[in-house]
Amino acid sequence: MQQFISHLGKALSVQLSGLNNHSLTLNKWLINAAQRVRISKLYSLLSTSCLAH
Repeated sequence: MQQFISHLGKALSVQLSGLNNHSLTLNKWLINAAQRVRISKLYSLLSTSCLAH
């Protein structure tokens, strides 16, 4: 997990330096990523709770 986070951080910093002039695009990308993470978290929570019962 720690490796994944550091990899994500590196990828983000690369994206940030590349998208300096495109802050709107970056904002959209970040919002999309946040929504995707939220959905996957919800899904995993649902699946684990279903497995528990």
